[in-house]
Amino acid sequence: MIKNFLFVLKRFRTSSILNILGLSVAFAAFIAIMIQVSYEYNFDSCHPNANRIYRVDMFRDGEPTQILSRAFADAIIASSPHVKEATIVTPIDEWLGNVYVSTGNAADEKGFQEPIETCYPGITTVFGFTFAEGDPDCLKDPEKVIIPQSMARRMYGNETATGKLLHLKEPLWTKGNKDLTVGGVYKDFPGNTQIKNVIYTQIDGSQRFVCQSIKEIFRY
Repeated sequence: MIKNFLFVLKRFRTSSILNILGLSVAFAAFIAIMIQVSYEYNFDSCHPNANRIYRVDMFRDGEPTQILSRAFADAIIASSPHVKEATIVTPIDEWLGNVYVSTGNAADEKGFQEPIETCYPGITTVFGFTFAEGDPDCLKDPEKVIIPQSMARRMYGNETATGKLLHLKEPLWTKGNKDLTVGGVYKDFPGNTQIKNVIYTQIDGSQRFVCQSIKEIFRY
């Protein structure tokens, strides 16, 4: 077979090269298409309860929107005993951009521009966060945050991030206190999910009229 291939390649060099190039391009295109198909087909399937998670939308001016008032979102959560766990998410980074935060004290302070989202503590249960360190229920404490593993390495290197102070240099309209503590480090989510690898912290209880996204998990 090798001798035959070399003979054909030598005698019909141009056509053989064109055939090889054509097959290479075809296989490369097929692989690229299948990677995209797999990305889309498995979107949000990384969550353990993916088939039980629902997002509540509403129609505004004839168009669906996931932006709800907080009071309305709370009413939906309380409307049925079949709601096992629920959360609202305020994507601050989409409206205000990344927030400037710092670590360490005045002597060795380091600054970072990072995305932050405020939410209800149930977010870790709804989307099945996997924690590398810390307490999965730490968001019940309004002074705690959780951060992705990649961010923890960037901020603290090989040190344990849990218990470290995180200072917000900019005011957040959904969060009153500025000095927060890292309560947990979760493993990064893949790219094909709507859940972002950002800083999550409990939304301030005094913010009663903030527009949110609401996501719920129902019990069968």
